[in-house]
Amino acid sequence: MAPNWDLAFAVVPRVAAFFSLLGSGFIVYEVISDVKKRKKVYHRIMCGMSCFDIIGSICYFLGRWPMPADGLSGFGLSGGVGTDATCKTQAFFGQAVVGTVTYNAVLAVQYFMIVNLSMSETTIAKKYEKIMHAIPFFMWIATAIIGLSFGALNPAFFNCWITPAPINCAAAGEIPNGRPPCERGYYAPILQWAIFYGPIWALIIVVTFIMASVYASVRKLEKANSKYTGSQTSTKADSAKRSRMVAKQGLWYLFPFYATWVFPVATEITEMATAQYFNPMVILVAFFLPFQGALNFIIYMRPRFIKYRKKHQSWNICYIIYRTVRKSLCCIAKDEDDMFASGIGTSVVSRTSVLNRESAVAEYNRRNTIDAKDQTIEPATRKSSVTFADGEDVDAEEEKVEEGAEA
Repeated sequence: MAPNWDLAFAVVPRVAAFFSLLGSGFIVYEVISDVKKRKKVYHRIMCGMSCFDIIGSICYFLGRWPMPADGLSGFGLSGGVGTDATCKTQAFFGQAVVGTVTYNAVLAVQYFMIVNLSMSETTIAKKYEKIMHAIPFFMWIATAIIGLSFGALNPAFFNCWITPAPINCAAAGEIPNGRPPCERGYYAPILQWAIFYGPIWALIIVVTFIMASVYASVRKLEKANSKYTGSQTSTKADSAKRSRMVAKQGLWYLFPFYATWVFPVATEITEMATAQYFNPMVILVAFFLPFQGALNFIIYMRPRFIKYRKKHQSWNICYIIYRTVRKSLCCIAKDEDDMFASGIGTSVVSRTSVLNRESAVAEYNRRNTIDAKDQTIEPATRKSSVTFADGEDVDAEEEKVEEGAEA
């Protein structure tokens, strides 16, 4: 039985875009709802990146709906209910993905400033942050306007994009092989590289070199610290540890780059060389291209997940993920956090299963409300963040990993 490519092109990008919307929306919500995070450059950059990804994911989720009904009729593909205007609008806003990738470069620069240049949070915020947010916006608007001015925003396989119309016409730089002449977007193949793949891969290369430099700087710092002794060793070691954690988290953000863009570039190179599109490769593009927001979310939550797993080895993976997400949604009761702050969590919660965890919370609340005259148990001191038995603060540890604290 032959695969139903029409159905696959319609469904796959929407599924990926849905998860990307969830991931990016989650990041935006966490940053906006947390006053502490709103004050951090790292989190504001992640919020801006996620906003751009939300725009792109919405365009991918709309799929072929904005296309004219006959946009891809020659290929046996259906689903268009829009007009040329709605198609161009979708493609225009779809260029926001270029801004998303630019934000990844901005994030790498921020890591470089912290680790290599030893800049403080305040310095970055006052001198550089405005332009950090302005550049991605410029990249999106500029590339979208160029594509629109050349008439290159037209129906593609699973959404409107930079492509000639009809999609199988003999455009600039392509092998004719009996193809029909182009009605619009003759220079679309050139523009695909000039305003989409070219800038994206240039940014990926730049980010890779920046993060390699950050990692090299950390290694150099570690070697230099080995020369110190006594109290100097402790101070230098703490600094090196923080830098290493920051650099490692930054390197993880390269993964969404490569996972997202390797298949689109490979597909375009194949099409230019053979004058053919191969459906399996296009399906991979349809999935990974809208999926970047979900991948960014996984990396964004990685420090918190690792911290919970390290501190609570008895918890299973599913419960750690649940706690990680639940904490981000501000759903963990303060009383439950207080259990960990007071140390009761290590003697009660760590020895309970997921099923009776609520009973442990209730028991803690009962003990904490005993009449003050009965000095059997003193109420625990309340804290705004979760602290474990060894006194380490989860939020503080996350910040060390994510963007580094000010020296």
